[in-house]
Amino acid sequence: MENPELAAFESDAFEMLSYLALKGIFIDGETNKDVLFDMHKLGQKLFNTAVDALEKDSGVTDYAVASQMLVDVAYSEESLRNAFYNTVHDSQLEEGSLLARKAQINFSTKAPDDLKAICDPQWWTFRVLDWWMRINELYKTPAFE
Repeated sequence: MENPELAAFESDAFEMLSYLALKGIFIDGETNKDVLFDMHKLGQKLFNTAVDALEKDSGVTDYAVASQMLVDVAYSEESLRNAFYNTVHDSQLEEGSLLARKAQINFSTKAPDDLKAICDPQWWTFRVLDWWMRINELYKTPAFE
């Protein structure tokens, strides 16, 4: 039986490595698999938290309708902004998160220029990678092996 979370990570890992390479960071995916997997899981958790906030705000209970709204990004700018800030705020309060263990600093609370980006799970994963690198730079520790 295949682990769906691991399968999702494996399909996302190439994009994560490509994103890092575009930033001039070249790492071995296999050596850093555990760190990348943690980054992926946290990105997915943040994305799911944002989606939950959007669905709650919209009042839509039908899964098919909610899924289509997400695909079409059929939410108001206010709903998108609230979902972003609530997601960031909730992540700061959560004890034991990967980033909280690494350092007691806040996530960046600057909303993206295009709020529709928060409806893309990869956007969250890339933000987690950015935060991870910033934290390690702050503490002058290597982000990856």
